[in-house]
Amino acid sequence: MMDSLFDEAESTTAECVHKPHDQDPQAPAPTPAPTAASPSSSPASSATGTAQQQQGSRGPGADDWQQRTKLLLGEDAVGRLAASLVVVVGIGGVGGYCVEGLVRAGVGRLLLYDADVVALSNLNRQIIATRDTVGRHKVDVACERARSINPGVHVEGMFKWFSETDDLSVFGPHKPDFIVDATDCVPVKLRLISLCTEAGIPVLSSMGMARRRDPTKVRIKPLKDTTDDPLATSVRRILRKRGNPAALDTPVLISKEKPDVVPPRPEDDVPWVPQPDQSTVKFSYNTRQPLGSLSTVPAAAGLAAAYYIVNLLTSTPSTSNTDS
Repeated sequence: MMDSLFDEAESTTAECVHKPHDQDPQAPAPTPAPTAASPSSSPASSATGTAQQQQGSRGPGADDWQQRTKLLLGEDAVGRLAASLVVVVGIGGVGGYCVEGLVRAGVGRLLLYDADVVALSNLNRQIIATRDTVGRHKVDVACERARSINPGVHVEGMFKWFSETDDLSVFGPHKPDFIVDATDCVPVKLRLISLCTEAGIPVLSSMGMARRRDPTKVRIKPLKDTTDDPLATSVRRILRKRGNPAALDTPVLISKEKPDVVPPRPEDDVPWVPQPDQSTVKFSYNTRQPLGSLSTVPAAAGLAAAYYIVNLLTSTPSTSNTDS
């Protein structure tokens, strides 16, 4: 079924349309954080606890939260990460975990691009999704999370879709050091891969991670070498037809696990229709049912993406299993 959907995307020049976010009128309201101190806490013990938190569990000087990263990568590499600008397009299952890995590694500048909100259906796999964040802009939640980890990070969220007619100027005047495509839209993937190839900007594109269970099957490979991934097959075929051989060397995230077969349902033939107030919103596929997923595979893919980017930005020699 996936092949036929991607074929349709190819044959129709597939305007990229995004499915409206899931809304549940019964979604629980966010629980306010308690404002009063615990009766058992005295001002003295609270002050002591605060000082211990600031100092850490290992005494003075332990507030260098990047200490372990520096031990592994070195001071120079950590400095290069702090000076790097990474753009992440799509803050979902893969993109959210990628941002998490980049922030914790110390990437100093991030631009997050997405126009979706956190939905109840995201709770099973997206790191930014909690009961308290349902209904909020994903980019806002991701930015807050990034700053809570590293208050010094320069992170900006743009509540927009990247479309197949956009160019890289939408990301601002500064040339990114790396761009991550974590969208689920074929024309947007084609656009980002082509633009980055022409501009000489490193890009990593995530292929299909739904309908899979095994995180140990995630790999990073050149697009031209991928197998068992209907989305990668569609992207590769279209790029070949367009005469863009250089783009076939683009590294992509794939899973070597064959996707579960999803039987068609009668309602699958009913296209998603934009509401009047959503006339500018585009959907991923005109006819698509929700795809089953677990937290394991998108998480592994997002962290693998962060690993790849950190290695490239720091030129850190490392062994990898991406060739098998």
